[in-house]
Amino acid sequence: MSERLLNTLSTERARLGWSQSRLAEAAGISRQGYAAIEAGTSVPSTEVALRLAAALGRTVSQLFRLPEQRAEHRVATWSGTGAPVPGSRVRLTPIAGRWIAHPSADAHRPESPADGVVDHVEGEQVAIRLLADRPPPAGLAVVGCDPAFGVLVEALQRERGVDVSWNQRGSRAALVALARGDAHIAGIHLKDAA
Repeated sequence: MSERLLNTLSTERARLGWSQSRLAEAAGISRQGYAAIEAGTSVPSTEVALRLAAALGRTVSQLFRLPEQRAEHRVATWSGTGAPVPGSRVRLTPIAGRWIAHPSADAHRPESPADGVVDHVEGEQVAIRLLADRPPPAGLAVVGCDPAFGVLVEALQRERGVDVSWNQRGSRAALVALARGDAHIAGIHLKDAA
């Protein structure tokens, strides 16, 4: 079959017990043209696809589809406030030779960009299915809860071209993330009695 288009014409034709000539005639095309489409060496025009669908009593989408493209994956260490859930959107940041996955739900803005979604989980490691329209990887991972840090995030992007993955968590959680190597910077505001 063509790598550009998968079709189920031979299956549908066999269901009706029709020959290639019979289906070609019913669709108003040549037998050679039909044979090339069924073999996957030719892609039908919209009109021909509609004629074939009508002749077989099917929709075009039931007869033809694009092949599924294998999604690109990346293994990362989970750094979220809860357990990773398949389907969760994440932002990836490279830190010390490994990829860190921060959930977009923890991000500082409601519609934070995402690099991918959690495909499956194995302990603290997650397989991330990368999105085709993902932004460039974040160059800086910051964890903390200072709402004013958003101003700095926007300035770094605008003036220095640095994409920042900023995840909102309390001071203690930010320090834990920094100690684990899951962030470059921890924003904290703990009172130190000493």
